[in-house]
Amino acid sequence: MKFKATLLLTLLLILFIYSCDDISEENRFSVIPLPIETSKKVLIEDFTGQLCHNCPYAAETIRDIQRLYGEDHIIAVAIHGGDLSIDETTNPLGLATPQGTAYQRYWGVNHWPCGMVDRKGILEHTSWSGMVTQRLQESPQATISIANILDTENNRLKIDVTTEAEQDFIGKLQIWLTEDSVCCPQIMPDGEIDGFYLHRHVFRASVNAPYGDDISMTAGSRQTVCYEYQLNDMWDTSQLYVVAFIYNDSDGVLQAEKAKCK
Repeated sequence: MKFKATLLLTLLLILFIYSCDDISEENRFSVIPLPIETSKKVLIEDFTGQLCHNCPYAAETIRDIQRLYGEDHIIAVAIHGGDLSIDETTNPLGLATPQGTAYQRYWGVNHWPCGMVDRKGILEHTSWSGMVTQRLQESPQATISIANILDTENNRLKIDVTTEAEQDFIGKLQIWLTEDSVCCPQIMPDGEIDGFYLHRHVFRASVNAPYGDDISMTAGSRQTVCYEYQLNDMWDTSQLYVVAFIYNDSDGVLQAEKAKCK
């Protein structure tokens, strides 16, 4: 109930801010981030494409949600793949990876933009905010921490992921790499091509098995798994992140976390 009351007060504050004509656009969100009283993190998987003229709207939706709840609590991954994508294997400006395309097919995505919030079904981007609010009220079943060591000489990344169980659970632990602020072309809603569009949180690779490694824990237990990954020389390591999350078929994403590589 405290979370719901805080959310209501925050939304009223937003309405008040928007009624003030003398506040500039860039400052309207400066007081918005909600004081979240849970350690639950929410994962948004945004299925997108560079040839999708409506996909920038979904990117704006994610930015609005992150402004409201804070980027620490809303972990987004933009997965390029499908008919409206540009394949990185055939075009140096493409952002669709073979694994991203495999995820698009696995989840049966055939229209863009759409996505999943904590793996609770495919949703239009206009429904993401409501699902995020619901998921933030769930009790987290685990906490995840990530420690990264970047070997700059060999361009290799060592990743240690530690999970502490709050409840008993069985699921999969997934480790991904994302790159932020990737400058590549994008078709915009007006049909024009923005050749310098900044693509956020772009899915780059799966560090472990494509659909995660088995994980089973009892409440109060703790475990650490270690991975090493050879990075692509074309990736900007200053914008590279590790995203880790635990999921299962019945509960969706139990917990998620992200950490910068350097």
